Amino acid sequence: MASEETFNDSRFGAATSSKAANSLPRPPGPVDTVRNALESAERLAARIEGLSRRLVGSIPECDTVASTPSGDGLFYEMGAHAEQVMAAISDAESAISRIERVLP
Repeated sequence: MASEETFNDSRFGAATSSKAANSLPRPPGPVDTVRNALESAERLAARIEGLSRRLVGSIPECDTVASTPSGDGLFYEMGAHAEQVMAAISDAESAISRIERVLP
């Protein structure tokens, strides 16, 4: 009988055997889906802002940057990431407006 190697997986808070680890990957849960959506939105906003800089030039950064208090936990992390993405989307909307103003 083959021995099973056991390891700790902190995502689940329990020990898992290597036999179970070699099974099919678990489907993404709602937290994974939210994280993926936020990362996609952030990438899109960065691309739009980059395109705007290439087409109509850059604008100086704002000196007053709001700081987000630090905290622990998954929900705080998701909230902080969502705030960053909302700011990136706002910047992308401004960039699109700048492009639209100079187009004929």
